Amino acid sequence: MTRSDNKTIKIPKSEKVSILNKKDNRLFVQYKDNVGYCENNRITSVYSENQYSFSKSKLGMILGNPTNLRSSASTSSKIIAKLNKNEIIEIVSKSNNWYFINFNGQMGFIYKNLIKIKE
Repeated sequence: MTRSDNKTIKIPKSEKVSILNKKDNRLFVQYKDNVGYCENNRITSVYSENQYSFSKSKLGMILGNPTNLRSSASTSSKIIAKLNKNEIIEIVSKSNNWYFINFNGQMGFIYKNLIKIKE
């Protein structure tokens, strides 16, 4: 798996990952506190607890100042970056109360109440 900072994380065989989104031949996945992408031929079986929506990316606007971009969908997860109010982000997918987003190449999670979907 390659993270947005281009660091490569080796995922041991038979480990479970959460698939966040699929784009072309890449899967955006979460493994522990890491989010990144891998080629879809690297995943041999799929197990899904969470349902993810949005087949196409949507744009959103940050409502809080600052808003934490997190490594996983939890307020106790690592803060990757802080985004400013009115920043425009790409929403890749949604899981429960969290959006998985892309902001200038950085991927992570933001609580849904802190984002306004742009129509």
